[in-house]
Amino acid sequence: MILKYGSYTHSQNEVALTITREPLRSQGGVYYAYKERWNCKGVLLGFTNQAQITSAINALQAAYSVDGGDLVFYLDDGVTRTAHALVAASCYGGTRVVQAPSFPDTYGTGEYQPSVGRSYSFAVEGETAIGGGNVTLQFTETLTCKGTGGPLWVYIPVAQGQWVRQQVSQQSTYTVTQKGQAVGLNGVLVPPDPIWPDAEKQEQRMIEYGSPQRYGVLQFPLSWSYTFESTGALTGTPNTGS
Repeated sequence: MILKYGSYTHSQNEVALTITREPLRSQGGVYYAYKERWNCKGVLLGFTNQAQITSAINALQAAYSVDGGDLVFYLDDGVTRTAHALVAASCYGGTRVVQAPSFPDTYGTGEYQPSVGRSYSFAVEGETAIGGGNVTLQFTETLTCKGTGGPLWVYIPVAQGQWVRQQVSQQSTYTVTQKGQAVGLNGVLVPPDPIWPDAEKQEQRMIEYGSPQRYGVLQFPLSWSYTFESTGALTGTPNTGS
């Protein structure tokens, strides 16, 4: 069996690998991708001197010094793919080298000798999408209520002594603020509509869009705020985002 990363090809049967796959779910429980990690270890063999081992190590380190390569396990012919392939174009943000080539002391004093070679390990990860379209990763919304609709009092200033408390109306208004935040995986989400559009103070509406937080291409934050005022109580519940 032969492992390839990008244009770099390991020798036949040089690498042993363990693949783990972790489901990724949004806050609402939507299974949108899985994180796949390849933990690989091997031994550089077939060299007649230490200089050749040094060259092989340099080539290995150079190959895994960059992200974004396809990591594919082939049959012995080096052409036919097995079921194991981590393709960068199918991964959110591409493939990523999460452990650069490391060199454990597996064989003691035998390490770096032509008869034994040099043992190494590395790891590559990718988040493979399931389905398509934008995904709401996170969503939260609150309703903040202010006022009871009861009598409206004011304090009238006087030149000396305590200010005078005076009722200026038998009723006051109710004020509610609808405020929330969300994160879209592949692009900016559309903010939810105001819950009470007829009572909205539109001059106070605020929508804020943020730059993508992962790799410059993923996870777009969004926040919104609507303010409502009414002479009667406003009854409703926050949106769930699902």
